[in-house]
Formats: sequence, C-alpha cells, structure tokens
Amino acid sequence: LQRAYFMNTDGTPTIASYRIKGVSTGDENPVLIVPFGDVHHDSPAHCRKKWQEFLTWAKRQDPARTVFLGMGDYMDGHSASERSLLSSRVLHDSTTVRMADEATERLDAFASDIEFMRGRLIGMLSGNHYVELPGGIHGDRYLAGKLGASFLGCFSMIRLLLHPYARSNRVLSVDIAAHHGIGGGKTPTGCMKSVEDMARMIEADIYLMGHNHARGVGSGNTRLYLESAPSTPTGLVMKSRDTILGRTGSFLKSYELGMPSYVVDSCMPPASLGWIWFELSILRLSRKDDRRETFSIRAIQ
Repeated sequence: LQRAYFMNTDGTPTIASYRIKGVSTGDENPVLIVPFGDVHHDSPAHCRKKWQEFLTWAKRQDPARTVFLGMGDYMDGHSASERSLLSSRVLHDSTTVRMADEATERLDAFASDIEFMRGRLIGMLSGNHYVELPGGIHGDRYLAGKLGASFLGCFSMIRLLLHPYARSNRVLSVDIAAHHGIGGGKTPTGCMKSVEDMARMIEADIYLMGHNHARGVGSGNTRLYLESAPSTPTGLVMKSRDTILGRTGSFLKSYELGMPSYVVDSCMPPASLGWIWFELSILRLSRKDDRRETFSIRAIQ
C-alpha cells in the first residue's frame, strides 16, 4: 500500500463493457463517443470558458446516442510527491480534516458540472492528479461513485456492445484501450508516440491517452485478422481492422501573463484546449438472405 504513494497514478488496470441498445443504422445517426479529461477543475489555471463551451456542446448532443468517457485529472488535486508527504502524518489531524472537507466540496462542484452525464458515462479513469479522502478513499473513485459510473483505474480495456435493433440479439463490439497517459512530446507526431507504443501491445479499435494536454487524432495501423465463416472451404475469412489513435486534450491554461507554470519553465508547447470525439456509424450489409452489420468510426477534433 505504501508503494502506491510513489506511483504517478493508482497503477490499476481494469476491464469494462458498456451496452448501447437500439442504435440506428446509417451515417446520419452516429453514436458519439466523447472522451474528456485533464480538466484540473480547481486549479487557478483552469480555463472555465473552454470548459463551459464543452459542457454547452455536450448537453446539446442527443442523449440517446451520446456516451462519455472520463480520462482522469478532473481536479488539480495532489501529485504523487504531495500525496507521499500528506501520508506521512506530519500534519495536525484538524488540518487533515479541514483539507478533506475542502477537497470534498471541490469534488462535489465538479460532479455537479457533469451531472447531466449520469447514466451515459462509460466510466471514469483515474489520473496522476487526485486527492485522497479520509480512509484512503481515492478522489476519482469518489467522483465515479457519486455519478453512478464505473471507476476504471488508470488503464482500462473497454468493449462497447452495440445493438443495431432494439429487439435483436445481434451485437457489434467496438474495443477501446484507454490510459490516462504517459509521455510528453513537443511535436504533433511526438505527442502520439506513447499512444502508438500502447497500440503495439493491445488489440483494439480506438486507443486513447490524456495526460500531456495534447489534443489530436490520427490513424493507427490497419490490421489483418481471421474470422469464422462456416460457408467457406477453410471455415475462415480474412478481414482487416482500421485503428484510431487519440490524445484527448485539456482544460488547463499554460501561458498566462503573471502566472508561473511548469510549462513555461520547461519551454513546452501551450496546451491544446478542448476535446475530441468519435462518430460511430453502423452500416448494414445485405446479401440475399444474409443480413449483417459492420461499423465505421470518424474521429473529430
């Protein structure tokens, strides 16, 4: 348990599934997958204007076909070194209680902002900035519980189960590999390197990372795979799978006059404020008596 205080995140891997029923077919009615993270909601450098822009946009989307995925660092919270210090019991009990009360108030304020996502959160990842509440309760776990969402740790392999017809047993699966993120990178391609590295070891359709405050999407490698096909001579058919990489953006300002920042200190690129999202369309393939579905994914930033 003590070693966890020296890790940047909670270091926990999870798996999750999320079911979406009654999905319409066709490009005109896509399912929207909206990751968001690195909000740093209680930081002096939090960009409230951009955050409000995101909330307004998100509330306007069709609730029947829009789902959200938290990517961590919702609060400025504490870094790993700060959590280590706070766990050393050098503070008075009254100070610890007061800080916990203040942290809970800040967590509740953030939860209030995204209350409209309740029931539509695939889950909430944990970041490397979070608070620990009394009893060792992880602040991000507290947030997930308050919103009725799954707590996903710092890394999760997620399967979306899409039902093209409300009363059908047919299911399409879309896999997401999501990690709060590692690495930096000062160029657009450099920012994606850690996501590419993750994609080399995991089989998925969408690969996501936050953490470095970069925002962008790109194509990953197209992969060949085998699928059962009883009607063919070998009982198999060869298919291909496109993949998409994404860095999920930020809501933390970096270059503000009069405000010291580690970004300025290290001469790093300014944060790309905002978010990305994915439009997932189900396409119907009909051939004689064989009616099947597949999907296409469009990434938008």
